[in-house]
Amino acid sequence: MPFARSFAARFRAGAILVAVAVTAGGGFVIAQQANGPLFYDQRRLPDMEVERRNQEVLGEQRRIAEEKRRDAEALARKQAEDARQAQEEKRMSLEADTKRKADEEKRVAAEAESKRKADEEQRVAAEAESKRKADEEKRVAAEVESKRKADEEKRVAAEAESKRKADDEKRVAAEAESKRKADEEMRIAATAEAAKQQAAEAAKVQAAEAAKSQAAAAPKPQVAALVPAVVAPAVVAPPTAVAPAGTCEPAKVSAKALPGGLAQIIIESPCRRSQTVAVHYGAFDLARKFGASGQASFALDLFLGPKASLQLGFADGSTQPVQLPDQDLSTVSKIALIWQAPVDLDLHAIESGGAFGKAGHRWQGAASSLDATNAEVAATGHGAGYISTTDDGTHDGSRIEVYTFVHSPEQDSGAVTMLIDYASRGATPSGDKCGTGALAEIPFDVVVLDHKGKIRTESSLIPAQPCGVPLTQPVRYLRGAVPDLRFRN
Repeated sequence: MPFARSFAARFRAGAILVAVAVTAGGGFVIAQQANGPLFYDQRRLPDMEVERRNQEVLGEQRRIAEEKRRDAEALARKQAEDARQAQEEKRMSLEADTKRKADEEKRVAAEAESKRKADEEQRVAAEAESKRKADEEKRVAAEVESKRKADEEKRVAAEAESKRKADDEKRVAAEAESKRKADEEMRIAATAEAAKQQAAEAAKVQAAEAAKSQAAAAPKPQVAALVPAVVAPAVVAPPTAVAPAGTCEPAKVSAKALPGGLAQIIIESPCRRSQTVAVHYGAFDLARKFGASGQASFALDLFLGPKASLQLGFADGSTQPVQLPDQDLSTVSKIALIWQAPVDLDLHAIESGGAFGKAGHRWQGAASSLDATNAEVAATGHGAGYISTTDDGTHDGSRIEVYTFVHSPEQDSGAVTMLIDYASRGATPSGDKCGTGALAEIPFDVVVLDHKGKIRTESSLIPAQPCGVPLTQPVRYLRGAVPDLRFRN
C-alpha cells in the first residue's frame, strides 16, 4: 500500500490517478480514474502531441508494469526465502528433535546400563555378604561347639575334682573330728582325774585338820569354820589351777555378729577369773583367758563359717556350747593359717595387679582394716582384702592368722597369690629354728572358706633350712604351701 500511495501522488499532476493494490494472492490490481480523457481529442490537439502523450502513458504503464513485476519478483523471492527459512527452521528443528531423541535414548540407555551394573554389583555384594555371613555362622557355630565341648570337659573335670576334694575334706574333717573327740575325751578324763585327786587330797587335808581340831582342848567354832578356807588355797592357789567340778555356775555367754565375717564372744564367769578357757571351734582348739573380773572377750574369725560348732571348755572340766549368730558371708572369702608351735608365722597375700612390697601386698606389717578395704573395693570395682586376725605366736593354745578377701559385684573372676613367712626364723636361720633344731620344721593347717560357703582343709609343713645361710626371697616367702585364692562369681 505505500507503493500505491506514492504512485498516485505522482500522477495527479497529469490529470491521471492510478491506484495499485496488492491482492491477497500476491497480484496487482490497478484502478485508474481519469480526471480528463485518456486521449485527447484529435480535433483539439495535434496528432504528435497525442502520440507523445499516449507514449508517455504507455511508458508509464510499462514502468508501472515493470515495477509491479519487480515487486512481484521481490515478493516471490521474499516468499521463497521465507519458505526456505521456514523449511530450514523446520529442518533444524527436526534435526534438533532427532538429536534430542538420540541423546535421550543414549541417556536412557546409559542409565539402564548404569542401573544394570549397579544391580549386578549389588547382587555380587549380596552374594558375597551372604557367603560371609554363612561362613561367620559356621565359624561361630564351630567356636560355640568347641567351647561347649571344652566347658563340658572342664565341668566333668571340675566335678571330678570337686568330688575328690569333697571326699578329701570329708576324710580330713572326719579324721580331725575323731582326733578332736579323742583329745577332748583325754582332756576331760585328765581334768576329771586331776579334780578327783585334788578333791581327795583336799579331803585328806580336811580330815587331818579335823582330827587335830578334835584333839585340841576346847576348840573355837570360828577356827573350825575357817579350816576349808585355809586349806583350799594350798590346793588351788595358782590362778590357772583346776577348780573342783561343780564349784562354778554356768558362764554367761553372748555372741554378736561383727562385719567382715567375725563374731564377738563375751564370757562372764566371776568364779573363773584369771583361768584359761578352751574354745573349740569346729576341729580347732583355741586358748583364751579370763581377766581379773572374770570376763573373757575376744573376736572369733569365722573361717569355718557360722554353722560350725562352738564349745567352751573350763578348767573345772565342765563344757558349755555357744550358738553363733547367723551371718551372710557371701561377699567374703577367708584363708586361715593354724599352727601349734610357739613361733610367729605370717600370711602374705598378693592381690591381682599387686606386687611384693607394693600396692596389693597384704600382711600384718601393712596395716589395713575392713572399712579401708570396703572403700577401696567401692572405688576400684575390684575385690581387695586384709589380715583380719593376726597372731605373733606368744600365747598358749593354737595360733591363728586369717586373710579376708572382700568380693566386688563388678569383678567376675580373680586370683590372690598366697605366701607364708616363718617370721621368727628371719632371713638367716639360727638356733633351734634351723638344721635339726626343735623348731626347724613347723607343721600347720590351712582352711579355705570361699564366698559360696565351700570349705577345704589342707595340712603342710615349713621345711628346715641350713643354719647361718641367708635365705633367698622365694625360700623365705614360700609360695604353694598355702593355696592361692581363686574365685569366679
